[in-house]
Amino acid sequence: MFSYVDELTVTVGSLWYWRRCQMFQYFYSVLKRRGARIGVSFSILKTEICHWHTLRDGDSPLRSLVSLDGTLFHPYPSVRWLGYWFTPSMDTSTYFQKRLALAQGAFSIVTQLSPPGMGLAPHMNRSLATGLILPILTYGVDLFTPNASSLVKMTVLWNKVLRWTTNCFYSTPISILPCDGCFPPLDSFLSHKRKMAAFRMEYSSPLINPAAARMPTTFPGHSQKRATDSLRARLGGLKWNYIQLRWD
Repeated sequence: MFSYVDELTVTVGSLWYWRRCQMFQYFYSVLKRRGARIGVSFSILKTEICHWHTLRDGDSPLRSLVSLDGTLFHPYPSVRWLGYWFTPSMDTSTYFQKRLALAQGAFSIVTQLSPPGMGLAPHMNRSLATGLILPILTYGVDLFTPNASSLVKMTVLWNKVLRWTTNCFYSTPISILPCDGCFPPLDSFLSHKRKMAAFRMEYSSPLINPAAARMPTTFPGHSQKRATDSLRARLGGLKWNYIQLRWD
């Protein structure tokens, strides 16, 4: 799989860890030979390897290492791919901890522009919260779902953002903050993002979106065109920019 600029990923699967190491080393040699034919080389020191497994897998990922061009690589506890952090057990807590840390850093910088009782107007604070803090905090919720503890931590930060946006007192009840700031509650917004991602996947072409091509045959609109006129009635109450979005 190739992604933006010059990154690529190689995924192999086997019941035994040592076999997966052999397969990965083999496909790396294949890529290296094919790249040499067209004058393309790879930076082996930037390689990141992660072992996907479940708790019931008895084969330890630390039993053997992967050797590429004489360099040994240990499996990483988490790897980053296109802005997403993946762990071997596919737990989302690590990913949302990193998103929360980035959002907290952005919020600490933005608050310097508008201290309590002075600085920017509330509508400008709202624009900063909508265009900067919220996208950083909620990036990836269409793929990952935060667990209960991660959602609580994200909600605490979002309540601080709402209190800063509306310039409310600390004694103001939390339930009033979304109304004063004209923001939806965070859990409702995350649910909305996941639904919009499902709509985009359903109405995207399998030739453009690989995820849409892997939907089961019983999924509505599984033909090459997918979005037939009869299926468009499901999007009757949505805005025009949510219909027939292209993923290319």
